[in-house]
Amino acid sequence: AYEIKAMDIRSIDNKVLLQLYGHLRTEAERVAARRSITVDLDEISNAQPAIMNEALRTGLHKQLVEHGIPTIDIGSSGGHDCAVFARQDVDSAMLFIRNDGGSHNPEEFMEMANFTVAANGFVSFLGDAFCGVEAEGA
Repeated sequence: AYEIKAMDIRSIDNKVLLQLYGHLRTEAERVAARRSITVDLDEISNAQPAIMNEALRTGLHKQLVEHGIPTIDIGSSGGHDCAVFARQDVDSAMLFIRNDGGSHNPEEFMEMANFTVAANGFVSFLGDAFCGVEAEGA
């Protein structure tokens, strides 16, 4: 017997998430019938995606790239404080840094050098975005 406790699927478009859930349910039912097994997908949490502020997101991305940090954009429908703020029309952006013991992926880990580089990029972003100057020492 196999059991999957949770599946985390993210998108910035809730309609895409709901369509994908429908496809997963249909495919699970098809496979279950063909193999004479039971599949119980239970209910979905359907956490609403929070749209991050484009200017903040782009500015943060730019500063991180300038500090040599490879970046990718990901949608996050998790209950992070920033998502709650964004849903209340507070300009928001999020920076995820992998970390040992706190990540969903046990293969990920963070060295302090990685954190220092990311923190310097973030400080530069704050100085540029909110003070109109590059932060010293970043």
